[in-house]
Amino acid sequence: MLRRLLVLVLLTFVASTALAQSRLFTDASKSVRWEPWSDAALARAKKDNKPVFVSVGYVSANAWHLMQTDAFTLADNTQTLNAEFVPLLVDQQLQPEVADALDLILRTMTGAGGMPVNVILTPDLEPFAAAGYLRGAELKTFLFTNIQRWQNERDAVRTQGQGVLAKAREIANAPAAQNLDETALGAIVDNVAKSWDSKHGGFGREPKLVQPMTVSFLFAYAQQKHHDQLRAVAIDTLRKIAATPIHDQLGGGFHRGSVVGDWSLPYFEKMLYDQALMSIAFLDAWKLTRDDRLGNIGRAALEYSLRDLRDDGGAFWSAQDAYNYIPAGGKPELANGAFYVWDREEIRHIFGAKADLVFRLYGMREGGNVARGVDPVLTGKNLLWSQEQELLTEKHDELVPILSKILKWRQGRPAPFRDDKVLAGWNGLMISALARTGATFDEDSYLSAATKAANVVIATLWNAKTKTLSRAKNVPATVEDYAPLVQGLLDLYEATYEIKWYELATALQARQDALFWDAKLGRYASGSSLPAALRGLTIENDIDTPGPNGVAAMNLMRIATFTGQPEWRERAQMIFRAFGARLVSDGASLTQLASAFTASLATPRQIVVIPGKSTEQTEALLRAIHETWIPMRAVIRLPAKSPARDRLIAMFPALKDLQADPEQATVYVCANGRCERPTPEREAVIKLLQ
Repeated sequence: MLRRLLVLVLLTFVASTALAQSRLFTDASKSVRWEPWSDAALARAKKDNKPVFVSVGYVSANAWHLMQTDAFTLADNTQTLNAEFVPLLVDQQLQPEVADALDLILRTMTGAGGMPVNVILTPDLEPFAAAGYLRGAELKTFLFTNIQRWQNERDAVRTQGQGVLAKAREIANAPAAQNLDETALGAIVDNVAKSWDSKHGGFGREPKLVQPMTVSFLFAYAQQKHHDQLRAVAIDTLRKIAATPIHDQLGGGFHRGSVVGDWSLPYFEKMLYDQALMSIAFLDAWKLTRDDRLGNIGRAALEYSLRDLRDDGGAFWSAQDAYNYIPAGGKPELANGAFYVWDREEIRHIFGAKADLVFRLYGMREGGNVARGVDPVLTGKNLLWSQEQELLTEKHDELVPILSKILKWRQGRPAPFRDDKVLAGWNGLMISALARTGATFDEDSYLSAATKAANVVIATLWNAKTKTLSRAKNVPATVEDYAPLVQGLLDLYEATYEIKWYELATALQARQDALFWDAKLGRYASGSSLPAALRGLTIENDIDTPGPNGVAAMNLMRIATFTGQPEWRERAQMIFRAFGARLVSDGASLTQLASAFTASLATPRQIVVIPGKSTEQTEALLRAIHETWIPMRAVIRLPAKSPARDRLIAMFPALKDLQADPEQATVYVCANGRCERPTPEREAVIKLLQ
């Protein structure tokens, strides 16, 4: 066992490089001659009159990795793809609109979607075959059958493809406009309730994703309606998820999802957006309960991201892979989940007599706690909300060094590959999470990290001269990038009170409006990066990541609250109407938008703090505001006298008549054109806000 552990440590320095190289098909004689999806590749397919084979996935996705290393390396498949097709790869993270369109085609043709997506199209981009994950022999049959169809039944193939496009476009553009009122919330909640797993926590059928936007919607609804039972459902869901292998109890953060409904077989990859969104959900849970266990889980997800997903400049990479190397047969071998799992023999070797404490704390069973299908099949399970909590309390001083030692051992293993793309929108979500958590807990390290990430993203991905954003280096941004980054910058302004972040947020919002607002549809339109043949094939949802219209609606209402200008809120109302029918009929897939609609029913408030002589008193007031659940508010720190005050008043004219107290901090709560000035004590402020 010691030899095995030492080999793992020695492999660390080669792991990232070797794993990255394993993702490249460098041996031309055995590899598919992949090209990236591009206008040039599509033009070549048309010139050569060859069908296009497209595989969609992303480098840290387990199923896509398995297909790349199995089915696409089979000699017959390689030969057929290179000779008969134009084979193209689509990175879902870099080209999400193309990925979404092809996923809709897959769903239209097969009734099922998800990654990987494999679609065969004519040179004119008419789809005539589609499949999800395929093993080597299955792919061989799939390719042979459909190249025969292309060669012998071309007219029928084209007719079929045109029919698929028409049906997919009909699905994507189904009438959705409907006026909404408060009664619509009940229909949304009923729709969400149908997907709730009361036994294991979470929402949807297997495979299950963590879906923090759904939890956040339930919090918003429960606060709006004073519905204690639904708030308890949301909190119970977070607690159940936290006590399963989907939560990395040792190193912090969350795996992407689970193959099975009880969360016992994780997809071991970790996505940046999940860390940001889950930390926000746990932060909100802490605000509502003051349960430090919930708050600490959210903060641990941020600590993981800072440790393992942040580059040297301060921006954040998109994902960490499920795979790392283990020694097998005298040489390194890739294994799924091996970085995260333990067997009891390893724990006994490291801790000796104290191993029983670890077994009890993590509920480790002989044979492992993870369902069959993962190699190796071993992990721990943290029973945070059971009798084991007594162990955590009673043995805290003894357990801290033990758990630190386990983490140190684990960090010495060969690290999983990191997908080192810096994506503007996903960084926006992490900036948001860091800023909100830093402001709530007065954590300067989080605020510093959020500020550094924002500086890097703006410096590298925002062109101030042309006022355009890039999704990643040399990749044009879509509305999916603008909206989350605007959110992050608004949160960073409210956490640091640096005016430049608000100004940048509104500049990005203005550019988003100019590029993507569709007045006819009454919403932000996606699909701008698609070729003409595939336009209109995207369906917005909030399952994996928050959809741009849901994020944008909240951003617009926040800007309206800051400025008092109703046109921002009117645009948000147009978005709600555009998605109205879908919100009522399928609210479970649009919970970010549902959260925004719920917030629109609350009275918007400006909360203005004018500092007094005591910095401590001012900071205590601001902290009290940030740690309180307030559904629709704009927090402004207004200096008593300075150039910054003049800039703020120029942006927010309603502030000009607010008077400072020369002795103590002053708080104004402004709503419906009126400002009230409660006493500066914390309780009076909170009472006024509730």
